[in-house]
Amino acid sequence: MISNKHLGNIEDFPEFDNHEEVLFFSDKKSGLRSFIAIHSTVLGPATGGTRCFHYRSELDALKDALRLSRSMTYKCALARVPFGGGKGVILLRADQKKTSALIAAYAKKVNTLDGRFSTGEDVGLTEHDVSVMEKVSPYINGPRASGELGSWAALGVFMAMKSALKELFDSSSF
Repeated sequence: MISNKHLGNIEDFPEFDNHEEVLFFSDKKSGLRSFIAIHSTVLGPATGGTRCFHYRSELDALKDALRLSRSMTYKCALARVPFGGGKGVILLRADQKKTSALIAAYAKKVNTLDGRFSTGEDVGLTEHDVSVMEKVSPYINGPRASGELGSWAALGVFMAMKSALKELFDSSSF
């Protein structure tokens, strides 16, 4: 159970939805503060991108990680890939810049999960950031291990939109 005076009991959040693991990582030297949420590993190890963002609060960051990791569970199941859902968030203070040291420190924390979670580019991370992460961790979904993933993500969004339109308009013309 994660609990502190600012966040409360995580199990009480609607976003919690029986997550298997929710972890907070920090590294004083680099300034890292991050959450990794693993929603489900029923279909395989959890996977999902990592966001690097100026969140208004730790609570906002935590809820984002919970919500997004649950979504990844369903995305992976619908795509019929052998992965479960997870998500990482790196919290930046308003005055904090993203650095290679911070990104490398995060990748080292990913290593502590021994493959239960793999991650890659998401909002606030660049291809350069992913290349820094790949040098530190074998659990990074980036060009070195997986090839360029942007076109696949775009195709997934397109297909989801197509399916939604087909359902909404009850038409086979999409």
